Amino acid sequence: MRYFLFVFFLTIIPIFCFPAEDDASDSLKKAFLSAESDSLRIDAALGLGRYYSRKDPAKAIEYAHTARQLAEKSGSKNQAFSSLILQGVIYKNLGKYDNAVDNYLKALNIAKSLNDDAGRSVCLNNLGSVYQAQNDLDQALDYFQQSLEIEESLGIKENISLRQYNLGTIFELKGKLDRAYAYYYNSLLTEQEIGNQEGIYYAYYGLAGVDIKRGNYENAKLYLNKALELAKETDDFAGIAICLLERGKLHKEQNNIQAAIQDIRKSIRYADKVNFKNEMREGYFQLADLYSKKGRFENAFSYQRQYIVLNDSLSSVEMASKIAEIKTQYKVEEKEREIAFLQEKEELLKRQAQKEKRNRYFLLITLVIAMIFALANLRRITSRFRYVLLISVITFVSLLLLAAILLFIKNQSFAFSLNQYFVSLLNVFSIAVLPIFLAILIAERVLMSKRLRMAKDVSEKISKLDSPDDKQHIVFVAENNKDKLDICMDCLLYLEASDNYSAVVYLENGNLKKTLLRGSLTYMEKQTSGFENVVRCHRSYIVNILKVSSLTGNAQGYKLHFLETDIEIPVSRRFPKEILQKIRNWLSD
Repeated sequence: MRYFLFVFFLTIIPIFCFPAEDDASDSLKKAFLSAESDSLRIDAALGLGRYYSRKDPAKAIEYAHTARQLAEKSGSKNQAFSSLILQGVIYKNLGKYDNAVDNYLKALNIAKSLNDDAGRSVCLNNLGSVYQAQNDLDQALDYFQQSLEIEESLGIKENISLRQYNLGTIFELKGKLDRAYAYYYNSLLTEQEIGNQEGIYYAYYGLAGVDIKRGNYENAKLYLNKALELAKETDDFAGIAICLLERGKLHKEQNNIQAAIQDIRKSIRYADKVNFKNEMREGYFQLADLYSKKGRFENAFSYQRQYIVLNDSLSSVEMASKIAEIKTQYKVEEKEREIAFLQEKEELLKRQAQKEKRNRYFLLITLVIAMIFALANLRRITSRFRYVLLISVITFVSLLLLAAILLFIKNQSFAFSLNQYFVSLLNVFSIAVLPIFLAILIAERVLMSKRLRMAKDVSEKISKLDSPDDKQHIVFVAENNKDKLDICMDCLLYLEASDNYSAVVYLENGNLKKTLLRGSLTYMEKQTSGFENVVRCHRSYIVNILKVSSLTGNAQGYKLHFLETDIEIPVSRRFPKEILQKIRNWLSD
């Protein structure tokens, strides 16, 4: 399921990792041919489509189309949705963006009809990836943000992480590097928490891209090497191609032309294996520039020509026009469904009109009775009940007169009809009864409040006297003076350094939380100077010694442990012995 989601959300890595080709394809084909039901046959066809998506796209499309036909025939909307998404992913990876958008929008209609928020999120995210490939960043950003909002409401961590990664790529392309870095880093923390290797190396890849743009080449190289190692461990040709391409760009920035050429040529070979045309196009462009810098213009011209041919096939005006046409058609269909819905709603309102008339009298009677009980309750809390009753009678008489005036204005005649007057009176009461009822309730609350104010004040004073002192809090402020984190000292576990950021780890309602603030650990350490139990035990860690559950190791190297997490905090050899003794005393108590 994890691989499947990763393709749908990023559409740049394999959908599933299968065993050896013959074994995987043979077992799926046997399942497809021997399936005893349409549902099993559809699942097998979808499996074959995913399997061939990177090996033979033509076969993949054929199986996906077969799955869709069977799903529509059997009436299985969920499986029809899966087949449309699969077709969209394959078309997108082939650069056929118009077909991809068409399939995603059809899948979106199914998700809406099923009230499937997770399905809607998949469609919106994949639409965002298409517009990102077309360099329409604003449109892509809108779709990714809509998808993230849905995933945050569903609370599925891996999906939230993927959306954060996608938003990081958009902000990186838009040049908003701080926001991009924050999204990538949050994605990395989540992926490390759930232990997903693919997600980790893509987060590393994103962080490396930001560091390259910032000029932090050493950090970028470190991230890229980590990402490349993980991609190779999972035999992910797409991931290897992307990491090599980015490392080639890094070598180019450092003027290491030959190393850049080697990495980018390897990247193109891996991208060609999985038919990743966008990565191949970028590789050709970079090679043309690199060979031009070396003065080998014949090679540069050859790669430039390959870039132009591939770029034209992916970004043609005709394709953009088809996408716009499909989107327009989708909006028209949406409008037609809206009109049909409004017509059904109108019929429903007509059917409910008679029922509403019957309920109207019952509602008025109920409110009048409630008003009578409210007035009776006022008698118990005020000595001026006669005054209140007089106002009520005057109000009632005023409503009677108002009904007569409105009837006269409407008919422009002094002719009196008891039935018409009753209807007019009913209309006046329908409008006036609710504000009158609310006024009575407000008056009751005000009077009751006056009677209880003294008792309430005394109760609050007693409560303050009996309540213990407020727990001590600590406030961390980021370097931008905008982002702040206010937490109880009893909840703080430790702070961890991360380049120009510091991660604050704490408890919230019994759950472990980690918040990233811009600022070095030294900057955060200054903010803990007033708290003697918060100490720096290592160049990368500050700990709350009162939350330490155990101390292990010896003079060659101590480790601090917490009940709430498995992390081991190293202790510097220069760490004061008296504080170590204080920790031992705390643990022994």
